[in-house]
Amino acid sequence: MIQSAQPFGHYLAVPSMLEWKEQGVVCELRTAYPAGVESSMHLMLSEPRRLRIMLRADCVQDVHVTADSKDIAGIEADWSDESADDRIRLSNDGTFIVMEGMFQDGDCIDWIVRSPFHAEALPGDPTRVVLLYGNVLLAAAGSDANIPESCQNNRSLAEHAHRQNGTDALRFLLRRDGFVDGHNAPLQLKPVYAVGEETYSAYFNVDESHPWIPEEFVPVASGEN
Repeated sequence: MIQSAQPFGHYLAVPSMLEWKEQGVVCELRTAYPAGVESSMHLMLSEPRRLRIMLRADCVQDVHVTADSKDIAGIEADWSDESADDRIRLSNDGTFIVMEGMFQDGDCIDWIVRSPFHAEALPGDPTRVVLLYGNVLLAAAGSDANIPESCQNNRSLAEHAHRQNGTDALRFLLRRDGFVDGHNAPLQLKPVYAVGEETYSAYFNVDESHPWIPEEFVPVASGEN
């Protein structure tokens, strides 16, 4: 896991492999990031071995250990209790989620990277913000980029934005209930890297008293200033 430079302390999971030759242990980290926030660690062991594996509790949302396609232990990062089966115990001390026990070849640890919605204002202008899901910059399809003032507050933003069901891609709807001047239709958000040849906005206006009004681009005629 590599910590980003974002102020919220978000993390990225980077596909990688660790080989511990002396113990006959190979750990392969797989992730679909940034297309998804799910990650998994696949264990390849020469023989069953007692291991203690730790994840930062503030960088994961929930953790599950599976063996032979069966969920044998799991814990949510916001909980502080314990979960156990016959050979692996999970605990959360508030700083680390600890998985300890006899691991076998083929065991897998799955987790979801904690990726809260948050808004970041442009330097010098708090009424212009960008929206992020974890470390992923989001853009809205179309030319309407007005969002409620309350979305400056990250808790309110999380209540307005919802991940769309039925897709593994990062696609969201941002509700704008009660927005002035008829800007009530939800915005469709997606990662800026997924934007194609289409009109989009990556900067948003939270000044409800002065909503942005899209204007068509009019090219200057040849020879005019």
